[in-house]
Amino acid sequence: MLPKKALIVVEGIADKRFLEEYIAHLGYADFIDEIHSAGGKDNWKTSELALKQAKSNGLLTALIFDADADASSRRFYLQRKLDKFDSEARIFLIPNDEDRGCLEDLLGHLVPEAYQPVIDCWDNFIDALRGLKPSLVPSHNLPSSKAKFYSYDSLLREEGKKEKVAAEEFRRYKGVEHWDLDAPYLDPLKKFIKELLFGNE
Repeated sequence: MLPKKALIVVEGIADKRFLEEYIAHLGYADFIDEIHSAGGKDNWKTSELALKQAKSNGLLTALIFDADADASSRRFYLQRKLDKFDSEARIFLIPNDEDRGCLEDLLGHLVPEAYQPVIDCWDNFIDALRGLKPSLVPSHNLPSSKAKFYSYDSLLREEGKKEKVAAEEFRRYKGVEHWDLDAPYLDPLKKFIKELLFGNE
């Protein structure tokens, strides 16, 4: 018997794009009915409806959200939401279901060793900006981790590709040398997705 299809709810378009690429890399794309972007970590308007429809349609369901500052409190908050919706969706917290963090923390572990010097250059650039005397760049204007990985991907895009392909909603993770989707750091997420779709076989 074929496994059921699944609905996965994520926070935003960056998470959606990454999971689309990663699940395709795993060969499980045919088992996903939809990856639904909530449009923000506390935006439940469309997610509640999507979860309820998934339940009525017999779909498997999961939330894959950022752990943020504290994985334990985040999991507790999300579980209370699911209980309110009478949803049996499973929860996975990015980056690794244990530590605090977000998608960018996960991405930092997917940079192959050969490309780590590019990341080191960026980190040195930020350190240099912070160390300017007198301080010329306000701390709130320093580039974010989102900007870091946008720049990283943009620098390594294929010749002839426009810069926008590095944007979160278009970024390629699958089939490019500068992202390692087989990195051991992804094992908890891989296990979660596999168990969601196929159980503990």
